[in-house]
Amino acid sequence: MKRRGILKIFSAAAIAAMLAVCTGVYANAAQPETDTAAVEEAAVKLEASILNTDISVNQKFTVAAKASGGDGVYSYIYSYKEKAEASYTEAAKNASGTYDFVFDQSGVYQIQVKSYDSKGTESNSVKLNVTVKKDTGKTLKLSGTVSPAIMSVGSTVSLTANLSGGTEPYQYRYSYKSANGSWIYVDKSYIDSDKKKLTLPKTAGTYTVRIQAKDYSGKTAEKKFTMNVKSLDISKSTVSKTTAKINEAVKLTAKYSYKSGTIRYRYSYKKASGSSWTYSGNYTTANVYNYKFSSAGTYYVRIQAKDDTGKVFSKQFKVTVKAMSMTAKVSSSMVSTAQTVTLTTKVANSSGKAKYRYSYSSDGNKWKYTGNYTASSSKKFSFAGSGNYFVRVFVKDDSGKTLTRQFKVTVYKNTASKVKKAVLLQKSASWKSGAKVNLPSGAAVNVIEKSGRWFLVKYKNTTGYVYNLAIGNYKNYSSISTATLGAMADDIIYSQGKSMKSLYNYVKNLGYVSMKDLGYENNVVYMIRYRRGACYQRASLLKYLLDRIGYETYRVTDGRTPRGPHNWVIVKTSGGWKHIDPTSVREIGFTYLASDKHMSQCLTWNKSKYPKCN
Repeated sequence: MKRRGILKIFSAAAIAAMLAVCTGVYANAAQPETDTAAVEEAAVKLEASILNTDISVNQKFTVAAKASGGDGVYSYIYSYKEKAEASYTEAAKNASGTYDFVFDQSGVYQIQVKSYDSKGTESNSVKLNVTVKKDTGKTLKLSGTVSPAIMSVGSTVSLTANLSGGTEPYQYRYSYKSANGSWIYVDKSYIDSDKKKLTLPKTAGTYTVRIQAKDYSGKTAEKKFTMNVKSLDISKSTVSKTTAKINEAVKLTAKYSYKSGTIRYRYSYKKASGSSWTYSGNYTTANVYNYKFSSAGTYYVRIQAKDDTGKVFSKQFKVTVKAMSMTAKVSSSMVSTAQTVTLTTKVANSSGKAKYRYSYSSDGNKWKYTGNYTASSSKKFSFAGSGNYFVRVFVKDDSGKTLTRQFKVTVYKNTASKVKKAVLLQKSASWKSGAKVNLPSGAAVNVIEKSGRWFLVKYKNTTGYVYNLAIGNYKNYSSISTATLGAMADDIIYSQGKSMKSLYNYVKNLGYVSMKDLGYENNVVYMIRYRRGACYQRASLLKYLLDRIGYETYRVTDGRTPRGPHNWVIVKTSGGWKHIDPTSVREIGFTYLASDKHMSQCLTWNKSKYPKCN
C-alpha cells in the first residue's frame, strides 16, 4: 500500500504532521488503545487523546499527551500509519505534550504516542484511531457492475461498486434474493471493499443482486441488478443424420451450456413403438457416441447429461432407418428380333455396395441366369425368336436383404414391307386427330401384323422415327375380364403406339359417362369393354397402360373439384413428376404433364401422399 505523507509539521520539536487519506466517513476521535503490559512494567505512565472530534482532509487536529511518574521531565514520540498497514512512520521525536497533525488524504489512521523521562525510562504506548473525511460537496451517487449477468448455478460472479459524491470514506454491503425470496446478505454488515465475489445458488432462476453503500455522514444509496442463473443446458446437442441406412453410423454429439462442475453423459435408444430404453452403458465424460441399427424402422436416440448439481437433462432425436429399395425399368416392352432390351435398376438406401444378378425366361417359370452377382446396375438382353419373354433382376446389399423385379417383353418378327396407301393415324404431336396421311411412295416401314383390322408401322417423318398405328376401327373387347386384362391392355398398347402421349390421347378420346368408382381393376375392365366411363375409370385405365410400358405412376384417389370427387394420374417423367388427367375439368380442361400449381387452380388433394410436381 502506498504510504500517505503528513502534509505539514506544526510542532517545533518534531516533524510536522500531515496524513491524508481515503474517502469519507465522519471521523470520530477513537478511544485510546492501551498497551496494558507496558503499563504494568513502565515507571512512566501515559495518557493521550485527540482534542478535535470532526476531522477533514487538510484540517489540523491536535493530539494531547500527558505523562506521569518517573523523574517528572518528559519527552514524547508521535507516529502514525494507515490502520491496515503493519508498521508506523515516526512523525516527531523529543516533542512536547501536544502535537498537530494534518492529512492530505482521507482514510482511517492510527496514531501512536510514547513518552520517556530524562533517565530514558519509557512509558506505555497509546494508540488512537482517527478517521479523516473528505466532503466532495456533491450528491451521493452509486453505480456498479455484475459480471457476468448470465451464469451457471454454483458459479462465482464479481460485483463492483462505484460510489461518488457525499463524504468519504465509503462502505458497502452486498446481498441477493430470488424472485419471491428474502434478501440474503453476503456480509453481516457494511464493509470497506468496493468489490465482492458472490457464489451463486444451485437453483436456476432469475435473481436480484443489490449493492448498498453509505458515506461517512450516514447517507445511503443502492443499486440493483437482474442476474440469470442457468442450469446445465444440452439443447445444442446434435445428431449426424435423421435418415440412415441399415448399419450406417448415426453419431450423437453432446454440446452444453452453463455447466456446474464436471459433466457426464449417458446414451440410449428405443424403437418408436417400444416403451423402454436400451442404454449403451453408464455415465461417461465422452461427448460423442455412434449407433448402428441392423433393421429398418423408426428409432429414438437420446443423450442424458448431468453435472455436479446431480440434476439430469436430456435431448432426444428421431431417426428413420430405411431398408434398401429399388426401382427398375426396361428400355422397351416391345422389340423386334433384331433389337435388344435394357433392364436398368436404381437402388436407394443400400447398406454397402449393392450387387445385381439377371435372368430371363420364356414362360415366367424356368429361369436362365446370365451369371453371378455383379456390380453392374443394367443388363442388355436379346432374343432369338419372336414371342413373349420375361426378364428379371435380383438385388442384394451387405445387410443380406434381397429385392427383385421382373418385366414382360414381347418380341415380334421384323419384316420389311412397303405401304403405299392412305392410312388413318391416331392422334399424336405430329398429326391431327383423324387426319389421313399418305406415306411416301417407296417408304420403308416395319409392319407387325396383329389383326386384320390394324397394324403397327415405324414411319420416319421430319421429327425422326416414331411408332404409330394405322387402324380402320376399334377392336371389340366385349369378352375382357380381370383374367385377360393384361393381354387386352397389351393389345391396346400395340394398337395405339407405345408412348405416354399416344396412350393419354387414346383414353382422353374415349366416351364419358357419370358413374361410381368400381375399384381399380374393375374400372379398367369396364373402360376397355365399353370404351366409356367417369374419371375413376379413365384414370385407372391410363395408369394401367402406363404401368405396362414401364412408367412409375400414382392414381390420385382423394382429389376434389368444386363440384365433387375427382381422380387423375401422377406420372414420373424425365423432367420429374407431373399430373396427367384424361378427364376434362370445367375450369382447366384436360391436363397433360401439369404442375401442382396448375392443378391447384381448382383442384384439391392431400399433397403429402403424393410426389411434388413442378
